[in-house]
Formats: sequence, structure tokens, C-alpha cells
Amino acid sequence: MSTDRILAKTLRASHRLTEALLGHDPAGSDDDSPLGNLRSLLRQKPGSADVLRQPYKAESGPYPVDTHQQVFRHQGLGREVAFTALYPLGLPGPEGFPVVVVSPGLGAHAQASRYLEKHLASHGYMVISPVHSGSDWTAVFRRTPFGAFSRKELSTRVAEVILALELLERERLPLHLCRRANPDKAALVGHSFGALTLQAIAGVPVADVGGQSVALSDPRFKAFIAMSPYGDSFPAQRLGMTAEGYAQIERPILFMSGDRDDLWTVGRGPQAHLRPFEWVKSPDRYHLLIGGTKHSDFSQVMGLIKRRTATMVNSTATAFLDCYLKGEEEARRYLSEDWQVAAAYFQSWAFLPTTPNGA
Repeated sequence: MSTDRILAKTLRASHRLTEALLGHDPAGSDDDSPLGNLRSLLRQKPGSADVLRQPYKAESGPYPVDTHQQVFRHQGLGREVAFTALYPLGLPGPEGFPVVVVSPGLGAHAQASRYLEKHLASHGYMVISPVHSGSDWTAVFRRTPFGAFSRKELSTRVAEVILALELLERERLPLHLCRRANPDKAALVGHSFGALTLQAIAGVPVADVGGQSVALSDPRFKAFIAMSPYGDSFPAQRLGMTAEGYAQIERPILFMSGDRDDLWTVGRGPQAHLRPFEWVKSPDRYHLLIGGTKHSDFSQVMGLIKRRTATMVNSTATAFLDCYLKGEEEARRYLSEDWQVAAAYFQSWAFLPTTPNGA
């Protein structure tokens, strides 16, 4: 049987098992943890509120956005890596524009996260995205998804993400970009395989092919946004990540997933994407569960993206980064007071940390 047929059968089985699990809750309602009643939560619509709270900075920001593309050779990897930088046109504040590196998912094309990249750049962020040529859409076509998804490729992705930050630190990009950016205030965003890449850089150890624990973390990133993260499921297990390893994440982190996001969870359904929120030790942790959203909905296709998904991703990401990279009080207040109500109007659910600290 071919790999593609095995993959198709696996995904169909995943959907059937997910539907069965959502229809039967053997645990009952005794579990009062934030995720304990997820099955019943997914059947309910968010409650109404007395006052409508608008999503934070859901519209494009005040800065026009320009694009710069360049290819660099990574000496350690022995191959060229293409980068796209989206940057605000205008003068930054005295500290410069904070930096956001975006790591796309398995099989992604160069435009997959462009909606979020443009939005952040318009609100005063320098955004850089590498092309992970070992696991982008061309690699998946050549090597199949299983061939492009490996521990070796994870290490390569980590190196490419770090190179993106170092291009600014070492002023290897055009000077008008480097001198506007502040790489000392950097965040990492990733979707799917990009989220797993992020988890490794944030502190989750991975096991090499010999079973030895390997640390790929980098302290230069101050905050993280993981879309469709993976906990106790096949992708994390294949890369050697364990539930205990998530306790190593102590920096601010925002997780996002969809209530129909069950790709590669092999029967665990959307719950698999919520487990990291439980396991990380950071007091500054958040999770946004977006209603009516599948795994693929986090990426735009032919320039199109679902309005609800784009609104919640753009606004929540901007609030989180404004809080933890720019130290803006308005963003901190929104996350702690208004975010849950704003999310409800978009049929979404927002999980807060016990004690959000702000920047």
C-alpha cells in the first residue's frame, strides 16, 4: 500500500474516532480543570455579554507595509535559505520596531501566513519569514509528508529560524531595515510544524534518533505564538517531545487552535492542541480556541482566509505582542479583562492564565 493511501486511511480514521469521542464522554463532568469539559464546551455557543467588546486592533494599523526578499547561504546547513521581510514604512520609536519571526507549517507555501505578517507589520513590527525548503509544499510533493517531517528537519528549521534573527543582529539585511529593528525584543510565531519548531526553541527538549535528549532552545526570543500546537499526539511523539518537556517553557506564550482542528491528532481530536496550555509552567500563558476553524484555516489559500479566523488570529496576536514586546498597558488590560468577551462574539473561547503578569 502506498504512503499516500496509508495517510488517507489514517486521516479518515482520525475523523471517525474524533466524532465518536465527542459523542461519548466517559469521564463525565467530575474534571473541573480548564480543559476537563472540552467535549461539552465544543457543543455550546459562547455566552452573551452585556457590553460588546471589540477585538483589539483587528483592522490594519497606521503603517504602510513594504516587502524585501533575499536569499542567504547557511554555512552550517550547506544550503541557501530564502527570507521575506515585511516591514513598516515610517520612523520607529526610540527602541525600534520589535521583531517577529514566522515559521510556516508542513507543506506551506510562501504566502500561507501573509495575512498575519502584513497585519503585524502595519502595527509596527518587523516580520521575517524563512522558507523551510526541506518541508515546504515542494518538499512534501517530492518526499511525501512523512519524508519531509522528521527530527533532522526539525533541527534544520530551528537553524533557519535563528538565522532569521541573526540577519538583523549582524546587519546582513539592508541597513534601513536593520537600523529600524530591535532584535532584543523578538517573538516567534509558528503554525503546525512551525509550532513544533517553536516549542523546541521555547524549551521543549527533543529526543534524537538514539533516544538522547537534545535542547534546541534559544533565549533571545522573549515571547511565542503557537498556532495548532501539538501535545500528546503523533507529531510531537515523532519528534521526541514528551508531556514532561513542556514544563521547560517559562516565557510568555499564546496558543491558538480551532474547534475542528483535528489534523494528525489520530483520534484525539481538537483536544490534542489544548494540552500544551495545561503543561507549560509559564504564568503568562493563553489559549484561544476559534470556533468553526480547521487546521488548514490558519493558512490563506490563493489570498483568501476565513474572516473569523483572521480576525481572531490578528487581533489576539497583536494584543499579546503589544503586551509582552512593547509593554503597552492597553494590551495587558485587554487580555485580562476584555479578550474573553470579544472572543465570544466570534464564537470562540479564550483561556486565561491564573495570574497574567503583563510585560
